[in-house]
Amino acid sequence: MKSSTHIRRRVSAGICAGLITSLVCAPAMAEHATPAPLRDLTEDETVFDQVEFSPTFNLGYEYDDNIFATEDGELSDRVLLATLAARLATQWERHALQAGAGTTLARYADYGSEDTTDYWTSLSGRYDLSESGNLFGGFSYARNHEARGSIDSVSGDEPTIYYKQGVNAGIRQSAGNYAVTLAGSLTSYDYRNTPAGLVEIFNNDRDRDESSLGVRVNYAHTEQWSFFTQLRTDVREYDLTFDDALYERSSSGYRFGVGGRADFGKALKAELMLGYLTQNYDDARFDTVREPDYQGSLDWFISDDSHLRLALAHSLEETTLPGSPGYLYRQISAQWRQRYTDVVFGTFSASYGQADYQQSAITDDYYDIGVGVTRAFTRSIMGSLDARRLQRDSNETGFDFARHQLRVSVGGRF
Repeated sequence: MKSSTHIRRRVSAGICAGLITSLVCAPAMAEHATPAPLRDLTEDETVFDQVEFSPTFNLGYEYDDNIFATEDGELSDRVLLATLAARLATQWERHALQAGAGTTLARYADYGSEDTTDYWTSLSGRYDLSESGNLFGGFSYARNHEARGSIDSVSGDEPTIYYKQGVNAGIRQSAGNYAVTLAGSLTSYDYRNTPAGLVEIFNNDRDRDESSLGVRVNYAHTEQWSFFTQLRTDVREYDLTFDDALYERSSSGYRFGVGGRADFGKALKAELMLGYLTQNYDDARFDTVREPDYQGSLDWFISDDSHLRLALAHSLEETTLPGSPGYLYRQISAQWRQRYTDVVFGTFSASYGQADYQQSAITDDYYDIGVGVTRAFTRSIMGSLDARRLQRDSNETGFDFARHQLRVSVGGRF
């Protein structure tokens, strides 16, 4: 997600480049990801001779008091949201195959320019070579949009549309208490230009391929405790040598980490990784990024009715901000789920994230708080009421925002 400051600078750079090479220029809209309700009552699946089929739906009506995520002149709107999805999964004794597809539509009452249609499809599988080894792989394809106020969002008359496709493959082999996994992945991003007044925001300079090749070694010390070490490459190759501000953003690096995992079944599960990351950029004006790396999660099943999840995340992300090679994103989040009765559930979530732009004084803080209640009407149909507050605090004056969303929805399985 990019702040309004970054948006303004990118639009200016895009227009300048467009005047030189043909007046082209960038993206945005609101994702509506409220805290997910407990799914206990909608996990039923229809089995067709060792193949599970699970179609789901969700229909929602939402009020948003600041749909463009601006500090001043907030505009509100109501939006209809519809999600349809389906999954097929085999139930074979050996090997596995899974396929899924879905779509999410958003339709605004007053600002039709914010309407979006996202969709996705995926296919993954596993071929068992033996009881101790297998081959695995997968493919995915999706059409998405960037949310207003998100780190990556850039101002435009419409949300920015992009296409994402990925492939991955690997092999896993275990022997005794040890297991070794070799895997590789390739993800491609294809951004569409976005209307912005009399010009277009140029997004083709964001198109890129991100590839990775890695190895992970696991050691199962006991049934509850295991340890691992991993190493992977990180190559980011842009389609265009220079972006619209004449920076070379292609880069290469690697990630190294060691960690451990605790698994106490229905009581507690936790994983922590500590490591190091480095990324070197083609542009000589960009310094090599060298930083400690970390990831972590904790799932505490307090009782049969209560579940607490904590997560710690850290990553190096791409940016279009001139003069910055990228931003380090650090996030801590918590989610608590509670069953009050046999048919009533509650959810509370909170997260804090920080985008630290390298070789820049810009730092943005993001806050996301949500609360919701869900009631099951039948075994496969439930209704929810959710409220959410999103906020950005930037160290640049004039580019903060606060945003409140209230949604009522019904969802479940066909």
